[in-house]
Amino acid sequence: MDLTIYKDLLTELRLAAGRFEGPSEADSEALEEDFSEILESIDINKWSTNTDGTVKSIDALLRELAEANRNLDKQKCIESLSMIRVALSDIESSFSNTLDSMEKLVLSIRDA
Repeated sequence: MDLTIYKDLLTELRLAAGRFEGPSEADSEALEEDFSEILESIDINKWSTNTDGTVKSIDALLRELAEANRNLDKQKCIESLSMIRVALSDIESSFSNTLDSMEKLVLSIRDA
């Protein structure tokens, strides 16, 4: 997965935070932290969970979902979908935090 766009975006956001009045060092640090979270979570293939003492990757959960669909196993389908949803919610959370930090950057530049 090419993460260049996220790295380039962070570079430009840091430049904006440093070149205009208003943003604080804390604003820049929040952006850095938020983008780190995106870079860590965006590749869903790296995600795994510990379920009943067994570590399962997203691939394993997808295989379980496919098996549940083939076998019409409603309970296994629900379990697999729930865990895949958690993986996606981790990604969504990273983006949500970043959006909040970017909004703060915009407002601090505008209000300075």
